[in-house]
Amino acid sequence: MLGRFFKRGLGEEAAISRPTAERVFARRLSTEFAAASQRTEADNFDHDRYGPAEIAGHSARAGAMAGHTLDSLIGEPENWERLYELFADDASRDWFLQLTLYRLLGYQHVRLRSNTPAHHACIAKAKSLGKPGAALSGGYGEARQYRFDGLHGLPVVLEGWWFNMAWPFLLRQYFFERDGVRIAPESGDVVIDAGACFGDTTVAFADAVGDTGQVHAFEVVPGNLAVARHNLALNPRFATQVRLDPRALGQDPGILYLHGSGPGAMVSADPVGVAVQVVTIDDYVESARLAHVDFVKMDIEGSEPKALEGARETLRRWRPKLAISLYHRPPDLTQIPLWVDNLGLGYRLYLDHHTIHQEETVLYAVAG
Repeated sequence: MLGRFFKRGLGEEAAISRPTAERVFARRLSTEFAAASQRTEADNFDHDRYGPAEIAGHSARAGAMAGHTLDSLIGEPENWERLYELFADDASRDWFLQLTLYRLLGYQHVRLRSNTPAHHACIAKAKSLGKPGAALSGGYGEARQYRFDGLHGLPVVLEGWWFNMAWPFLLRQYFFERDGVRIAPESGDVVIDAGACFGDTTVAFADAVGDTGQVHAFEVVPGNLAVARHNLALNPRFATQVRLDPRALGQDPGILYLHGSGPGAMVSADPVGVAVQVVTIDDYVESARLAHVDFVKMDIEGSEPKALEGARETLRRWRPKLAISLYHRPPDLTQIPLWVDNLGLGYRLYLDHHTIHQEETVLYAVAG
């Protein structure tokens, strides 16, 4: 059934209204969809992220993602074509194509390019590092303490779980480098870390920008905030350069409500749960009297579009480098990059992905 609807949306009927030359993405997707749907991939399920008990729930979420993606491809094909052409390199276009296939067909049929021995070796290394005895507890197994030299040869201390070491420090999720293009915090940069969670990214950014830079981090979940503060206290050299703010980021100042706990907690207007203050990035930048903003990272569980709306003046004024998560809401994969391009600020767009499942897709953007 999926193949039939897919053919209807991107095949003969679509060709009536759009010349073949303008349908590069649709033609590639149609060809690779047909091939992938005939394959069955073995050993392609991420048991670290989704244990055996979660397979049923994962399948339900994957089905919803496939349905939404298909509806968008059929209803808004021009957005997919436009974005495919907007990406600044072939690697980004290839990722866009493969992630779309993965959303449609799932892990049974699509093996992401990230599923490599090098990726699994990095995960194994993260699990092997650190020492027991960290002053933390939670539902992720035993917390560990990690001590290592940072980017400038100075010591870094982090307490948490293996994934806190893997993505910020080993896989370097928010430090994009490909074919001579680098989009990352540099010495002296002023960074906005939207979604500090346990403070791992905040610590990584503070280490990168050095004592001449600043990191302004936002984390709204009380439990996450406590761990982030703990990790910053373990690194006293960051005390003067990091500011940790407990407010949520949004399009307008006001009140939202916190739903859930842990890394996956989110805020919404649904008046259930704990009320939290909301600040816009533009208002924060003005009130904090920031001299410039050089890098903005967002991983805020679906609040990225509204937080970006609340940062329009900051983006226009300084055109900071961007690293924005695209995987929390199905529309984000296309809508956020197109929104950034529609600002008309000359951003070049790159796409990368950092897991063997559908999470951790990041848009990187740099103004040229």
